[in-house]
Amino acid sequence: MNGVPAILQSLCESLGWQAGIIWSVDDEANVLHPMSTWYSSDLEKEPFNQHTIAFSEGLVGQIWASGQPVWISEPAQDENFFATAIGLPIRLDNKILGAIKLFSAQILLQMMSAIATQIGQFIEQQRSSSLLQESEENMSDF
Repeated sequence: MNGVPAILQSLCESLGWQAGIIWSVDDEANVLHPMSTWYSSDLEKEPFNQHTIAFSEGLVGQIWASGQPVWISEPAQDENFFATAIGLPIRLDNKILGAIKLFSAQILLQMMSAIATQIGQFIEQQRSSSLLQESEENMSDF
C-alpha cells in the first residue's frame, strides 16, 4: 500500500482539493479504517479525526453502505470548516473496498468557472475555424 499516499496527494493537488482521506474496509471487524491522509500545507493543522467508522456511520459509512458517491457543498462559516466535500466508494467489481473523501474550503466555483471558460475558448476556436474555412472556400470561387 506504499503508493496510496502518493496517489491521494496527486489526486488532491491536481484537482484542487485541500485535504483527502482514504478509508479501507475491514471485513472481519465490519469497520472502515483510515488508510492514508493528505492535507495541503496551507492548512494550519491536520483536519482529520482518525478513528474507525462503523457501517453506515457518518458520511463515509453511508458511502460504504450505499455504494454511492456523495457531494456536499455549503458556504464556509470559518476557515476551519470545509465548504465542499466529495465522497466516493472504492470498488472492485461489486465489492466496496473502501472510500475516498476529499475536502476544500472553497465551493470549487473557481475551478468550474475555469472549465467553463476553457469550453468557451474551444467553442470560439471552432467557430473561427469554420468562418476561416468558409472564407477560404469563397475566395477559391473567384
